[in-house]
Amino acid sequence: MKNDYMRPFTSFYDPKGFDPAMTPNQVDRMITLITKEVEIALKQVRSAKNLGTKIKKSKHITDVLNL
Repeated sequence: MKNDYMRPFTSFYDPKGFDPAMTPNQVDRMITLITKEVEIALKQVRSAKNLGTKIKKSKHITDVLNL
């Protein structure tokens, strides 16, 4: 006989939702990681199309990548 009432409890919210808020240092680190991943993906796509992959580091490029 199967006990349907003994199923494990699954919470509505992900347990990560109850973690403490991220510190500004952690946010900056995450932004840097995401920016690097976007830059790598752009270089891979441009390389696959035989286009130049060099990205100059400037304030404008950094702002666009952060968007």
